[in-house]
Amino acid sequence: MKINKTKLRKHYEASCMGYAKALCEMWGVLPENCWWVADKVGEVLFCSDNYLDMDNIIYCVEHDVTYEEYLAFQEMTVNAQAYGLNHPSLDEWHRQAKNERQLQELVNELEKNEGK
Repeated sequence: MKINKTKLRKHYEASCMGYAKALCEMWGVLPENCWWVADKVGEVLFCSDNYLDMDNIIYCVEHDVTYEEYLAFQEMTVNAQAYGLNHPSLDEWHRQAKNERQLQELVNELEKNEGK
């Protein structure tokens, strides 16, 4: 079976554009304020003063990562790099942050119930 590389590339680019559009909508960013670096669709997207690779775009869309959460992740990575520390990937960080939020909500609920 011969693979139609042109058709395959077009499908890939359409999928990447779909994810980029979904990210813009989620974050409330006008699509014209986002673009693919060097016009290379599917590599690195500049969106609202942030650079995201395709893996992070997909993760953000599929896991409803808010703009504020992504900024917190970016801040953590910059600080870690400034001190020469390793940092987790977006998906690792997001799962951990979500677990910490859930734990804090549980603690808050328990404290609230203690006061009754």
